[in-house]
Amino acid sequence: PEDEIGLIPCADGGTSLDDWVVGGALFENAISQAKLAQRTSQLSGILWHQGENDCSPEKAEIYSEKFAVIIKTLRQELNVPEIPLMIGGLGDFLPNGIFGKYFASYALINHELEDFAKTHANSYFVTAKGLTANADNIHFNALSQRILGVRYYSAFRDLKHLLEPHNDEENRLTTIYNRPYTQTEKIKLLEHEFAVGNIESKDFLSELAILSGK
Repeated sequence: PEDEIGLIPCADGGTSLDDWVVGGALFENAISQAKLAQRTSQLSGILWHQGENDCSPEKAEIYSEKFAVIIKTLRQELNVPEIPLMIGGLGDFLPNGIFGKYFASYALINHELEDFAKTHANSYFVTAKGLTANADNIHFNALSQRILGVRYYSAFRDLKHLLEPHNDEENRLTTIYNRPYTQTEKIKLLEHEFAVGNIESKDFLSELAILSGK
């Protein structure tokens, strides 16, 4: 309960697997950011959610081979050979939008992602079944992002594939929403209220002092 959990954001939207080639800018940035975090923290997992820009039969056929090189090198560079890799599936809504023709083969990528997880050690697939999108039918909406987060955590905690949605995902979200805020969260909310002009500076400083225990 006392552990502090941090995320190392290295994602870059709209990228293909080739953009993450070993030695490329995105790969090297991820290595750099992770090594910086290792100075004061322990790496506990890798989260991979990518594939929309590889939705073609030709790219799907060689996806797993390329992906294996990226993950193997990433683990070697960071000296974490057995770190869990959580692999998220693509949303079933992708073919339904105005750009749907570009995602007609999304199921092939999902198959490759799931198969990779099942055939490589310390790798776990997390389904996106039942999740919904924003109006663009490309990006997960806010609710689905939260549900996907619950699924990722469940797979990470149990070190098991999550191939079907939980039956009680709404209840799990309610539990998360109703939990007490941490001190850091309270401070961030207070800073937001001050930034948008909802509280005056003297009240902000007073409440900040209370939250900070000063």
